[in-house]
Amino acid sequence: MLGHVGDREGKKESKSKGNYTPPDVILDRVRMEFAAVPAGQVQGLDVQVGTALIAREDYDGLDLTGESTRVLLYRSDAQGAAADALVLKPTKALPRRVVALADADVARLGLKPFDRALKVLANEVPRLAADEKVWIEDPSAPSPGADAFRWFFYASSPSWTNTRHSLTNVRLEQKEFLVKLRNVYSFFVIYANIDGFDPAAGRSTASLDQGFLAGSAGYRQVSERAELDRWMMSELALTTKKVTEALDGYLLYDAARALVDLVESLSNWYVRRSRDRFWAKGSFAAGTATADKQDAYFTLYEVLVTVARLSAPFVPFFSDELWQNLVRRPWGDKMPESVHLASWPAIDEASLDVGLAREMRAVRELVSLGLQVRTQSKVRVRQPLRRADVVISDKELSAALAAHVDLVADELNVHEVKILAPGQEAAFVRYAMKPNFRALGPKLGKKVQACKATLAKADAGALRTALATDGAVTIDVEGEPVTLGPEEIDVAVEA
Repeated sequence: MLGHVGDREGKKESKSKGNYTPPDVILDRVRMEFAAVPAGQVQGLDVQVGTALIAREDYDGLDLTGESTRVLLYRSDAQGAAADALVLKPTKALPRRVVALADADVARLGLKPFDRALKVLANEVPRLAADEKVWIEDPSAPSPGADAFRWFFYASSPSWTNTRHSLTNVRLEQKEFLVKLRNVYSFFVIYANIDGFDPAAGRSTASLDQGFLAGSAGYRQVSERAELDRWMMSELALTTKKVTEALDGYLLYDAARALVDLVESLSNWYVRRSRDRFWAKGSFAAGTATADKQDAYFTLYEVLVTVARLSAPFVPFFSDELWQNLVRRPWGDKMPESVHLASWPAIDEASLDVGLAREMRAVRELVSLGLQVRTQSKVRVRQPLRRADVVISDKELSAALAAHVDLVADELNVHEVKILAPGQEAAFVRYAMKPNFRALGPKLGKKVQACKATLAKADAGALRTALATDGAVTIDVEGEPVTLGPEEIDVAVEA
């Protein structure tokens, strides 16, 4: 069964109840219509001239923050020409879609509120006369638009669950994918124009076949590029595979989340780690760009073009904007007129590197954990530290990560990163263990309390080492050996 569309609290949207986000708020302008009422008609309200009050739910529905904000207020027959700038505040004393105004503001706007304005239903407001209602508009931010509206329904939740629809939630999904992608695109365009990057240079023909950039001036095969480029191209190939398989199975949410993960990796890791390469001396126009700088440009260009093709079914307008500037502008009629007329990208099996993907995922997780520790300890990243100790139980992964310690050290701003095997951290931390009663209750029954006592007396550090290296530990519980797995023991760490 498909889930319904709900409000930000998860309740089913209802036009009559007012917990409904009009599509125009998302697609056109951030504004809503309200029935006007003089503040004197609402018991306990004292509204100053130049101030308007609306229900807290409507205030949140317009994605307004703080306890007051400046908005535009105007009649429906005046539009923006005679808009007043007022201070808007939320209150719990009003029903949905009703705005309380000072008498002077009511008179200045030429409003004639009717007697039952406080009892009007939200879906009745649009049918009120022009002198009985007003528009309230937030001029500080544009509406998200059609692409963001579409993307929200694909990426916010699986189709069989309830979708919590609101302007706030649409903007959150927009920031996670569309805004990040646009920022990367803007970064690329700015520096590509400065350096004179032209992907079509040296080419008389073009096609979208795999490796379509081969033959362009300055292009090198992926295998010849730096590790960061190889990782990014591998992530692109893995994402192309995931999105293709997900769409073939009608799993729109899974496909959308794969694109989100790719853009996150592109923005917060690849571009951030590669900025110095784009800023390096030399340019394409002068023929002085280094091979490493050319690799960075070609890598980012190919990722952006492929993302435009992959995201075309989800965000048709923005993907075609990318296509027109990145593809049609340099290649002209050699390429399809629109991204929607282009072929679906093939999976670049040659660029797939599962081992490198696993290593870089572990590096990013280590960096994320290290930054969390800094945040919890209130030590800023700009403050250098002497050393970071990392405990890794996977011997194979530990050996692979040894090649990336300089990268981790740079990200964490430490002079040294030391990789420790399980048990070597005993001098720095202390472990405490107790049974996972939910998992062990059915298994041990009444003996679970005896197991708790045994774990409390045992050498928690040794048990933790055995658990990390062997995947299980065996303890004696009332004279009987009991084997416990990692999901059956709760481990607490104290520094």
